[in-house]
Amino acid sequence: MYIPIIGSVLLGAILGRFIKVLVLIPACAVMLVMVVARSAYFEHSLLRALLEVVVLITSLQIGYVSGLFSSFVPRSSLLSTTIVATAPVPQLPLRHCQRQQNETSQSFHAVKS
Repeated sequence: MYIPIIGSVLLGAILGRFIKVLVLIPACAVMLVMVVARSAYFEHSLLRALLEVVVLITSLQIGYVSGLFSSFVPRSSLLSTTIVATAPVPQLPLRHCQRQQNETSQSFHAVKS
């Protein structure tokens, strides 16, 4: 029973993030048909099927609301919290940089003349 609940919450979050409210009606209808068919196949009682439908539709709606709220989270805050491991950049001594720049400018002038 836990796996369909988690799947229902995730499905609701995806629907809430990307699709409008009217999608909940067909999604609830599909869940109702699936639960009734499964209950008939495994010969569960009608009360258990009704309870399962109520729990799954409620978890779908909770997921939908959480998906709606996730659309208000700015994307920049999600990107700024990402930790990226980078290798340290070696620092060259200033003398080496100046010497390399002088050699480059001298070779440029030699090619130009």
